[in-house]
Amino acid sequence: MTDLYVSEKTCDERHKGLDKEFDRIERRLNAHSEQIDSMQEAIIKLTTLVDSIGKKSVYDKILTLSVLIIAVVLLAVILGPEYVGKILGGM
Repeated sequence: MTDLYVSEKTCDERHKGLDKEFDRIERRLNAHSEQIDSMQEAIIKLTTLVDSIGKKSVYDKILTLSVLIIAVVLLAVILGPEYVGKILGGM
């Protein structure tokens, strides 16, 4: 049986490489964690918005739809119908 010997220099180099890889993975994990937090906040806001829309009366919904239509018409007047068609077509 042969003795396997790894020099201290080789061991240190491998540890440095592993440390760099660990740091890279930790940075990516932290970035993903921040993205997940942002998505959770957005989901909470959307859930709150959907709940509030569901509680609104029919008249509030009609008013909201009317304001949206007025905004689209004003956008068409300002930008022109071809741009508005592109914007609405992309939705």
